[in-house]
Amino acid sequence: MAPHIDTEKYLEELSRTVPGFGYTVIREGLYSESYPLYTSFFNPCQPTNEIKIPHDGSGPGIAWVKREELGEGTAELIKRFVESPGEYTYRNDRVLLSGQQTLTIAETVESLSEIAGTSVSIRKVSKEEYAALPQNVDGFTYKDVSYSYPWTTSFDAFRRGEGSHVSPLLSELLGREPEDFETTIRRI
Repeated sequence: MAPHIDTEKYLEELSRTVPGFGYTVIREGLYSESYPLYTSFFNPCQPTNEIKIPHDGSGPGIAWVKREELGEGTAELIKRFVESPGEYTYRNDRVLLSGQQTLTIAETVESLSEIAGTSVSIRKVSKEEYAALPQNVDGFTYKDVSYSYPWTTSFDAFRRGEGSHVSPLLSELLGREPEDFETTIRRI
């Protein structure tokens, strides 16, 4: 998140120092479709009976949100600005687009278990063990550098509740409730 926070600070600074400059920061909830990044690359089509992660699966959880609906909500924000810039209420502001329900990692795994049609459990492992799992080394390697250990900080953030914030804004922008996690995953 550090680069994102730095960008937000930079935009705020520009809005104070550059006449007429404005921005809207859109913070997006975690994509439902990105669940493999948080479940050690679990695949319901080739299920294992155990997911090894450096987390016990308990709350506060994640407000999963469908990626396509984030795009639709963002487009609606842009449309509102273009159509009525004087009435646009999010100028020089931060907004959160999130799902409407928070699932713990354990509840997420329960949904994946139902989709896979088999019993799947979470086994809490050390950060080092998680980072060394072959699927994580492969999945988090970019340009021959493995980011599997740095990725473990995501689980620390979940324990602090950083993925659990729910905002009604996406529902309001869409004019309907966003799709729930299990429905999105079943469709893909």
